[in-house]
Amino acid sequence: MGALLALLVAGGVLVVVNATGDGGDGSGDDKRDGGGQPGNVAESLWRTEPLPEGGDDFVSAVNNGQVWVGQEVVVLLTGSGMWGFDQSSGEELWKLKDPEGLDVMPCSASPDANAQGIGAVLYRPADDRAEEPNCTSLAVVDTAAGEVIWQKDLGEPGDSGVGDLGGDVRVTVGDEAINASLVGRVHRFAIEDGEELPLPEASPSPCPGEPVTTWHTDTVIVLHHNCHSDDEDGSDRITAFDADTLDTMWTSPVENRVDPHLLAGEPVAFSVSRHASDDAWLWTYDDEGEVSGEIPVDSETQTFEDFVTDSLVITRVSSPDATLNVVRGFDPRTGTQLWETELGPRARLVGEPDEEPVVTYDEVAADGVDDAHVAWLDPADGALTGDITLSRYSRTRCCSPYVQDVAFTDDTLYVVGGELGGEVRLEALARD
Repeated sequence: MGALLALLVAGGVLVVVNATGDGGDGSGDDKRDGGGQPGNVAESLWRTEPLPEGGDDFVSAVNNGQVWVGQEVVVLLTGSGMWGFDQSSGEELWKLKDPEGLDVMPCSASPDANAQGIGAVLYRPADDRAEEPNCTSLAVVDTAAGEVIWQKDLGEPGDSGVGDLGGDVRVTVGDEAINASLVGRVHRFAIEDGEELPLPEASPSPCPGEPVTTWHTDTVIVLHHNCHSDDEDGSDRITAFDADTLDTMWTSPVENRVDPHLLAGEPVAFSVSRHASDDAWLWTYDDEGEVSGEIPVDSETQTFEDFVTDSLVITRVSSPDATLNVVRGFDPRTGTQLWETELGPRARLVGEPDEEPVVTYDEVAADGVDDAHVAWLDPADGALTGDITLSRYSRTRCCSPYVQDVAFTDDTLYVVGGELGGEVRLEALARD
């Protein structure tokens, strides 16, 4: 897969889990799988009991539920804990404890576990006495064993509220290295033993003494040398490195009057604000760091979804009254618009950027009841395919039809359903 850079320029309590296929009550009632419900209702393979969504005193980036899928384990993360379930049966295999025997309650997590089943989370230290809680303990997790491989506290004296509201903290997992950033402090560690590794350096610096901003994904680390000039001479520089080896992929000048912020990873994608301008567009870069395409955006109504792959960039056009909800697909190499699809006002894109786009939406069924749906967005033409209707029964015992996160394999769809400030449930559904 070729490496591309895309720049967006934009103005301005232990819970006992009963994971039986009958929803935990053993009734065997047909309504558990949508009996009497019109439409293509998905078969429920198993579902957990309602689980707590988040802590009372810290607003977490994973409060609403996040899911990882490994080889044989599916992991549910909320602000109140981490649980591992057997993919086939839904049996609870573990609830994660840190080396001190305390529940790990993540406030930030890697987007997924890597191919070896290793994931990482940031969580509040057990001895945190700050006036505002901090999200500064890093735990690297073996999802197959349900164990913390190693843990480090990355906090510093004076930290207060680091990571609250899910901001200013990020952790990503590659094949060999873990990258973590906290309010501008960036760390890099070996997965195997937690040895701290060097960070990349772009040499020579185009403006010695000026700040360097570092971003990272699971595959790429990017440096931005900000020369703080109002000129447009391109003396600022962006350099991309391989996240595991630190090999320089390419370096490219960029005009000085933009402020980039990392958005996604393969290709690398930045949201970038241009000084004193409301214009917005996406720049895409080829393997040599040359601009290969531009995608214009109306910054007042259009946004880039957190969905960028080597063959697709998705933008959303919406109106303040939610009557307009259109997604557009673009070729990231050329900026050419490929398709446009109109969605319902409450439709959302969910899942990981490196997978196929998944859409969740509500639709009134033949009996007049609002049903939740999940469908796949065909990258080629934007058509909705593989539509699945979620069983009403699967959500009546705790959770609204609001889908928090999804993940999938070839034959199973995993849905985290819940409601803000309430409980969540993980359910495995059969894919046709």
